[in-house]
Amino acid sequence: MTLPRRKPLARGSNLKRTAGPKRRTRRSRLGRRARVALAGAQQFRRDVLARARGRCERCGRPTPDRDLDAHHLIPRSRGGEDDAKTNGAALCRPCHSAIHDHRAADWRRWVRGAKS
Repeated sequence: MTLPRRKPLARGSNLKRTAGPKRRTRRSRLGRRARVALAGAQQFRRDVLARARGRCERCGRPTPDRDLDAHHLIPRSRGGEDDAKTNGAALCRPCHSAIHDHRAADWRRWVRGAKS
């Protein structure tokens, strides 16, 4: 069996790369459990930002939604839920950075004082 002869490449010719495996999208890379968790986090963020109406819930500064962070008062790793009403707050970036230096009890105390 003889192989067909290949034509030599001309100098400076554009080579096309051979097609490799099809690139998978983010959705296909994630497993079902991860997609459900991601959807839950996105819903939590939407609910928190809808309640805040474009204001930081700590300092009250008007902030565009893209610059607000959805913060869990009690972290999910410590048993906090994805309930925007009882465990969520919309914070601007400086407030979100500052709040992570405190415990959840400090934050709850501040929220109670701000509402009265």
